Amino acid sequence: MLDPDLVLESVVSAFQAIPEVVAEMAGVPSNIYGHRYLYGTEDSLARTVFQRTAPSICVAYMDLIWGKFSGAEMWKHRLEVYLQPRNAVPALPNNAPTPASGPHLWWLLMNKPVTGYANGTLNFRQISLTHSSFPANGGLMPIENPNLMHRQDENLADVHIGQIICVESGDE
Repeated sequence: MLDPDLVLESVVSAFQAIPEVVAEMAGVPSNIYGHRYLYGTEDSLARTVFQRTAPSICVAYMDLIWGKFSGAEMWKHRLEVYLQPRNAVPALPNNAPTPASGPHLWWLLMNKPVTGYANGTLNFRQISLTHSSFPANGGLMPIENPNLMHRQDENLADVHIGQIICVESGDE
């Protein structure tokens, strides 16, 4: 079984390696980050999501699932991705591109090539997340179709949440 913190960091690193997504994050890769569950820091996931600034993408590790899938015993890792697009309220300068919507950010994350994987020709859904972050003890691949959900926060603002499930292979 892979360490959930390493799974989280691998997903964040892959998202930070998509140039079109970084451009939507005001050109700042660190606007794409992982949520850490640290006891005593008063940093709950709800607080992190509520206090995030635009633009940002927060990835949270949610569940480690074990079971038999298609006759094989495997570990699955479930993560959620909280999308906060650039703010469109201030007047945009002439010729400035319109900020991406939450659903379009998700489309970029899932479909645009990830730099550093197969000469930048593969998207997130096609790569092995064990590319450079993990020892050679197996693979970690996004599986199933990534989901995108719409919610409203306590201020009735729209929030888009993506869900990714990765399956681990090769672990003995």
